[in-house]
Amino acid sequence: MYVKFPVNAVGITSEFGMRTHPITKVGRYHYGLDLGWIKYPGEPVYATHDATVIEESYNSSMGNHIVLKYTKGNNTIINIYMHLKARSLVKKGKKVIQGQKLGYMGETGLADGVHLHFEYWVCPKNYKYKSGEASKYAKNPLNYCYLFDDQTVTKNSSSKVNRVVGTPTTKNKTKNQIEVLKENLNCRTSPSLKGTILGYINQVV
Repeated sequence: MYVKFPVNAVGITSEFGMRTHPITKVGRYHYGLDLGWIKYPGEPVYATHDATVIEESYNSSMGNHIVLKYTKGNNTIINIYMHLKARSLVKKGKKVIQGQKLGYMGETGLADGVHLHFEYWVCPKNYKYKSGEASKYAKNPLNYCYLFDDQTVTKNSSSKVNRVVGTPTTKNKTKNQIEVLKENLNCRTSPSLKGTILGYINQVV
């Protein structure tokens, strides 16, 4: 299962890495991806992957936030959603599915304007979440999240995102095969395996 961007209208306002904090004006590492789009203030925020809610709370820095956890391969993946408009619609201990609404982006906590601060941590298997360990485990979400066919992206962010082309798939259980429309496989610059790949198939199993 590919990881889906946590908003349906993707506009990147601040990337992962070193920056000057917009409020404190101090240089510090930004361990997440800020997503916002002035045309759609306060848009819904969704689960990027099937997961379990391991924290749902408020503090003066993260504001209203929710933390999800799931296993992918040999790693525990932590997704953190900060600055929500209100407390999350889903509480601690509950399971969520990809695309399930968690709440709405806001500007609670240490935030400059309405946006979602989203973090993607790759941790050891069976990792137990501790909020102060972003420097150990946080990765650039742009390397792990994909834009699906039912999502949109701003022009200035379009070149920064990976895409999943032809996400609708079915599985033929009698043959144990994935069935994908032929046109979705022709996602290359030429009808050859040597052609540059323009997108990827999301193989739902």
